[in-house]
Amino acid sequence: MAKLVLDGVTKQFGDTPVVDEVSLTIESGQFVALLGPSGCGKTTILRSIAGFEQLDDGLIILDDETISSRVHHIAPEQRQMSMVFQSYALWPHMNVMENVGYSLKLKGITGDDYKRRVNEALDSVSMQHLLHRMPTELSGGQRQRVALARCLVSSPKVILLDEPLANLDRHLRASMEQIFREFHQRSGTTFIYVTHDQAEAMALADQVAVMNQGKIVQFDSPENLYRFPDNEWTARFIGQGSVIYSYTKPMGNGRNLRGVDVMNALNNQPKDKPSDAQHHAILVRPQHIRPLNSDNAQDLSQQSLKAQITDRVFKGERYHYQAEIVGKQHIDFYSEDKLAVGQQLQLRIEKGYLLRS
Repeated sequence: MAKLVLDGVTKQFGDTPVVDEVSLTIESGQFVALLGPSGCGKTTILRSIAGFEQLDDGLIILDDETISSRVHHIAPEQRQMSMVFQSYALWPHMNVMENVGYSLKLKGITGDDYKRRVNEALDSVSMQHLLHRMPTELSGGQRQRVALARCLVSSPKVILLDEPLANLDRHLRASMEQIFREFHQRSGTTFIYVTHDQAEAMALADQVAVMNQGKIVQFDSPENLYRFPDNEWTARFIGQGSVIYSYTKPMGNGRNLRGVDVMNALNNQPKDKPSDAQHHAILVRPQHIRPLNSDNAQDLSQQSLKAQITDRVFKGERYHYQAEIVGKQHIDFYSEDKLAVGQQLQLRIEKGYLLRS
């Protein structure tokens, strides 16, 4: 296990900073995901940690030893790290056992010790029965498990994973997520996992570093990222949710809002909004919005929002709707009932979250 510290890490390509003064502490044994859209700098950070990129500024420190700086650079093979690539990167002329044991041979490990360590690594990913297969005889999921076993066999301090599930179909991805979770729990190794898929990051990681334009915009647990985003960009990027605006500040203390206070604020907008009026951004998740049943007089007698359905998508267990509300804003909600596009209805907001200005 290993503690990894990034202190002001900067990497430029030409005059463009791809990673811009990133600071991050990854505790020993943590599973951390670097999450963000394409081009945000997450893979460049991973490659810098691995030693494939020279820093333009800042430090990378592993267990109190500086392994990267602008003037100091330890070679990748000396960093006690292993990497799983999106493309698997298996040697095509070697079978499974030879691929997994390649790093051991480079270290001069042979004989019974070699076989034991390779078999233990393959057993950890349920691939021991295929040790004589060639990579071309394996499925995508099997190749990725071999790549993972190859990481484990050298007992690295840190395992780096660069979008390892991107080439797999949905069923295999779900299966591999479970293998990654079990692998991490068993090994206790520090994991750093790059992905643009927020579902993967939220399902796998202890902590998620959300990146945008070369910077970390929030580093938090998956639960806190979803429930308490620091800013509007994170609120829109993480999870299904709607950011709506009110020129009337909702009542209540703190940033967690009662639904009735959100609806009161939206229903009591000033008619004439000055050009410099401050708006208040509110995050509302679709599961916290309920369409009201016109047959239920008690429901309709309570505070609600007028809305008109503008889009409907069938999701299997429910429908995903988009509706237009006050101020020509749009809001998403779920329902098991099939409602007509263009239908007018009343919506009840059960809770919201006030975003920072």
